[in-house]
Amino acid sequence: MTIGLNAAQARAKSSQDMIVFEEQTAIMRQIITDSANGAFESYVSDTTTMTDSTPTTSDSEKYFNTWQGTTVDRAFKNQMDQVVKYFTNLGYKIERTTNTATNITFQWHIYW
Repeated sequence: MTIGLNAAQARAKSSQDMIVFEEQTAIMRQIITDSANGAFESYVSDTTTMTDSTPTTSDSEKYFNTWQGTTVDRAFKNQMDQVVKYFTNLGYKIERTTNTATNITFQWHIYW
């Protein structure tokens, strides 16, 4: 009987956790920048794993399709849900909207 994670599971978990962490960090960096400038909302439409606007080199189109329900990917859904939950728990309103520059990726819209 094996207790805990094997090496492959640990690698997969680490990668997923880092994606969520980096997504949250990028969003918070934008919030801090925008709030320092007197804004009450932020948009993150590029530069993250989930919102990369050049999806030919990333998974951002897969995240978009998972959000839209045209693809079923429980891991991607769970990662996006973790980001939403994190900011909701901090008192922010957060939603995904289609990035109109690509129409195949989304952007985060956060407001307070």
